[in-house]
Amino acid sequence: MDSASLTLASTVRDTLEAEMASAFSHPLRLHLLRRLSMDRLCVNQLVEAAGVSQPMVSRHLASLRKLGIVSCRIEGRKRCYELCDPTFVGGVLAALALAQAPRSAQPSQGMGLSAAR
Repeated sequence: MDSASLTLASTVRDTLEAEMASAFSHPLRLHLLRRLSMDRLCVNQLVEAAGVSQPMVSRHLASLRKLGIVSCRIEGRKRCYELCDPTFVGGVLAALALAQAPRSAQPSQGMGLSAAR
């Protein structure tokens, strides 16, 4: 593989990773993912839990579905969503929670990190 091909592959990978990271960058999407990490839920349940409009919830769910993070099942007249990979989403949510923990509460031994960042 020549350097131009490697650069293109790297650019494509970086773009896909940035799109995936953006899925976890909006407070409403995080809220929806936390709810879905507990159970499969229908749009009306997610709207009620989030306290925002149905079109807004649906728009964010569509973004998550496009990235393959959630899947949708139609049950009668309802659209119900679930996580495609609960382990992956749980890991990302745990990493985000760890990032929010006070620095003194984060583990630093054995990782070459100083406690006073």
